[in-house]
Amino acid sequence: MACCASDDGSNEPGGMKPSAECEAILRDLGFAGCRVLADGPAARIEVAADQLSRLSDPEVADAVHEGFRRLGFLYVSIDLGEGGIGAPDDGGLVGGAPEDLAD
Repeated sequence: MACCASDDGSNEPGGMKPSAECEAILRDLGFAGCRVLADGPAARIEVAADQLSRLSDPEVADAVHEGFRRLGFLYVSIDLGEGGIGAPDDGGLVGGAPEDLAD
C-alpha cells in the first residue's frame, strides 16, 4: 500500500502534524495514496484520479469532513488538478480566471 506524503508541517507544534493525521483518516477509509496540504484553517486533499469519485460518496465525505474538523480544519477541499499527486503546486491561477469564467 502506498504511503501518503504530507507537507512538512514545520510550523506545527510537537506531536503528530495535523496533515499527517488527516492522511491517516484517509488511509483508514481505504485511500491507498494521498497527500493533505495544510494552510491555516484549510486542508487540501490530493488523491489519485481513480480515487476522486470515492470522496463524493456521502458516507466517505462525512467521515472525512468530521475527522478533519476534529483536527481543527474549517475548510476541506479536493484538488481536481490534472497532475494528481506529486504534480507541482502552482499556488493558484496564473494570469487570472479562464476567459469563459471571467466577468
